Amino acid sequence: MTNTVQHAAGPPTASLEPEELVARAREATGDGDGRPLRFLPSLRRLAQSAAAEANLTPAGLGLLRDALVAQLVTQIQADRLMESHPDIGHMPIQAPIVITGLPRTGTTALHNLLAEVPGLRAPRLWEMLAPAVPLGPGTREMLIQAARRYVEYYYAASPAFQILHPVDALGPDECHRLTGTAFGSEIYAQRYRMPSYAAWLRGKDFLAEYHHHRALLSCVLWRSPGGRPLLKCPTHLWHLGALAAVYPGALVVRMHRDPLSCIPSACSLTAAIRATSAAAVDKAEIGRDWLDSASEVLMRQRRGETSVPGIRILDVYQRDLLSGPLAVVSQICEFAGIPLTAGARGHLDRYARDNQPGKHGVHRFSLADFGIEPAEIEQRFAGYRAEFSL
Repeated sequence: MTNTVQHAAGPPTASLEPEELVARAREATGDGDGRPLRFLPSLRRLAQSAAAEANLTPAGLGLLRDALVAQLVTQIQADRLMESHPDIGHMPIQAPIVITGLPRTGTTALHNLLAEVPGLRAPRLWEMLAPAVPLGPGTREMLIQAARRYVEYYYAASPAFQILHPVDALGPDECHRLTGTAFGSEIYAQRYRMPSYAAWLRGKDFLAEYHHHRALLSCVLWRSPGGRPLLKCPTHLWHLGALAAVYPGALVVRMHRDPLSCIPSACSLTAAIRATSAAAVDKAEIGRDWLDSASEVLMRQRRGETSVPGIRILDVYQRDLLSGPLAVVSQICEFAGIPLTAGARGHLDRYARDNQPGKHGVHRFSLADFGIEPAEIEQRFAGYRAEFSL
């Protein structure tokens, strides 16, 4: 049994009660021993907020129910795998390279490009969807097919995703899929309208969630080793302190783009995601939420690789990635001490030319769609724009 979400719409009475979710996960995994599960208080907060505030359709409710069950299934699978192989919990993990930045700053394009660098190990979507399923005969192919069905549903739910955020079963993917199994992640607050849950996240310590992230990453790397970990997720931007505590020495590539462009683009992505499960989407509310969330994280950023103790930070600009992708990759590899051979440079150059911006279509958006005035962004983010010359 994998943890891949089943995408059949649930009945109108689908329950988000944690006790029922746990029972479903135990049934799916045959966990008759009733092993202790973690992060259940966080699950309860998330479920209560979603049920009361997210305005979910019956299908959206069923899909969220199935997704939360899948996260609990991953917990059970990971516990079993680590009990069977105690060495997993003691695996050394080489200081990872972590790409982060606000959504729509070029993190995905850079992640896909860096994943082509020899010696870097970027977990693939199929691995992230089922990080702790043992790879017996035929299991890898089964998990890949399950991931392909996930992608098919993803695009069917909103064809705009093929432009906004293309994914591939065999391609590198965001590691929020690891953190999300602890039920404390901004990714949920972006996917669903949950103001009380989002407010709780803002006052929360994320150390336990990052230790859980490391445990699941260890399962992925133990199952299929090779290379220095390459991770990517915008949500890391809010939690660099916890990241530094759990992955000391990590190299963080922090992406930047003018808020006048990336904030309305992030709003557009959020609206498209929420529209797949909610009966109605309030675009003006999404605009206000992104202004507040971006302001909170961007205004405390400072230039420089030692701006967060315990990790090194390299600031990279989307405009440079667009104009000279190979130069940006070379800069990052030099920062990380990774040699680039002439053959690797040639491969990366061909990959960049074959995957230029707009390959899947053009993403069009407007500040006005989300009730945002340009002057408000200019005023709110004046310090950040000056700090990073945006």
